[in-house]
Amino acid sequence: MSRSTSRTDQLVIFGASGDLTSRKLVPALTRNHRDGAFTTPIQVVGVSRSEKTSEQWREELAAALPEHLRGPFESFAPSFHWVASDAARPENMATLKAQLDALIERTGSTSSEAGRLFYLALAPKLFGPVVASLSQQGMLQCAPHSPDAWRRVVIEKPFGTDLATARALNQQLLTHLRAHKLSTL
Repeated sequence: MSRSTSRTDQLVIFGASGDLTSRKLVPALTRNHRDGAFTTPIQVVGVSRSEKTSEQWREELAAALPEHLRGPFESFAPSFHWVASDAARPENMATLKAQLDALIERTGSTSSEAGRLFYLALAPKLFGPVVASLSQQGMLQCAPHSPDAWRRVVIEKPFGTDLATARALNQQLLTHLRAHKLSTL
């Protein structure tokens, strides 16, 4: 399936000020950028409670990269944006939605055309509430007339502490995500 190159997709990283983002995610994304792996332009949006600018975040990420990735990151860095927001507070999601939409609109795309991947590098207790807040703001739905738009949620941590808590989290997520796209335990 070929994808349109006239739109921009977004990778939204919740908990972006953490070590996982700078040590693992950004180097992997930078290698993909360097190797031409992205089929559409991408915006990487870091979300965390930390107050900083996009430029400050870019500088922090560049400094944390291995030397051989700093050159490729230079051309990729303008795609990185910072949004200070507390994912644990549902009232912040409306503001986040507006900021994500504004970033996408700067590229000539609309949020209904864009693919969005929400990467939750958060404390496990926040997975359910953050997904519920994303759903309540309509951020997990795509417009039916946009066949290339998509939404995904990636959880980066242990999924529960045992089978019972994993099943409970799975059920909580299934209330907001399409069941046929989420494996069940």
